[in-house]
Amino acid sequence: MSRQWMFGCCCALVAAVVMCAAVKAQAKRFSFPEAGFGLQLPAQWVQVPGDVLRKRMESLAQAMEIDTESKRLDYDYALQLESKEWFSYPYILISHREGLRVDSGEIQEMNERVKTSLQKEQPGVSNNELVSAQYDPRRHEYRAETRFRMGETDMVLLKAVWYLNQDVLVASAYLPESMYSRYAPDVLQAMDSLDITPENVYRAEDDSGSTFWEAVLPYSKVIMATVIVLLLVGIYLWRQRSNGS
Repeated sequence: MSRQWMFGCCCALVAAVVMCAAVKAQAKRFSFPEAGFGLQLPAQWVQVPGDVLRKRMESLAQAMEIDTESKRLDYDYALQLESKEWFSYPYILISHREGLRVDSGEIQEMNERVKTSLQKEQPGVSNNELVSAQYDPRRHEYRAETRFRMGETDMVLLKAVWYLNQDVLVASAYLPESMYSRYAPDVLQAMDSLDITPENVYRAEDDSGSTFWEAVLPYSKVIMATVIVLLLVGIYLWRQRSNGS
């Protein structure tokens, strides 16, 4: 084995380590300790301020004449690619539903209900297509991708539902199809990077034994309506921009 060959291998190894460190340095960690989870996105992503998110939901409810007393429109967190305007595509909305325990025997039914809601026709949306949907029992995660047309724009929704031990976490990412190849990998890697605190890890032995309807019905409408509300967000923004132009 020549010294030149060994030197070349060492240089290659050093270059690989430096490259990995550079890539890692470009990533940004978003931590939400109050909810017990965190995820990672490229450094160009930012968190939407809480007051901006709250005002956006309030204006949406007023514009769409939605009764906020009976339908919960607030979302806990929002992340987006850095831009001059908040809620510019792509963006991710995250809902943390505390106190919602879905027993292990009811997860499949819940997944089917999420799938059904994704396939429903929505006002102002056409060509709705469920591209993929799968459940990872190891991570207790249901993930789906849908495509649809909103106005003149072809859109993509990347959705993940994580069943925590006593909560449910939902992330919905919206982006035009023209941005898919560039930004969808970032979103999917963020979903893959999700970590939760040990106390939030799902444990089947903590099943309550209640029926699906007793345990989930009060919350299922909120979770299943997530897609409807978020599509309304998109429609609202599209109308605003169209009127502005």
